[in-house]
Amino acid sequence: MKSFDPYLKHFEKKTKAGKTWQFELGDYIKVGFTVLEGTQKKRIQFFQGIVIAIRGSNQKQKMITLRRPGAFGIERILPSNSPQIQNFQILQSQKFRRSKLFYLRKSIGKAAFG
Repeated sequence: MKSFDPYLKHFEKKTKAGKTWQFELGDYIKVGFTVLEGTQKKRIQFFQGIVIAIRGSNQKQKMITLRRPGAFGIERILPSNSPQIQNFQILQSQKFRRSKLFYLRKSIGKAAFG
């Protein structure tokens, strides 16, 4: 049986292996990622939200679920090692005793901040 180590190492070099993100569950963060407009234009689009779930134990393969609080709940699932993600900025930090904050889906507006 062949080993997949050379195959995995090839793709680990392609991803941004040097970046590690320092955020936790319950942080209110601002994510900037690139969006293509037309054929050659690129711009950075920002998405602000509360981190309600982090999936994956490996630092390079984490999936983050962000929820924007408001009247209409908008959720976005982002891989942390995506090449489209330019930066993370922590706006507000809170401590929670849960591993997933799905109960924040019921709360609206400022109530989501605890």
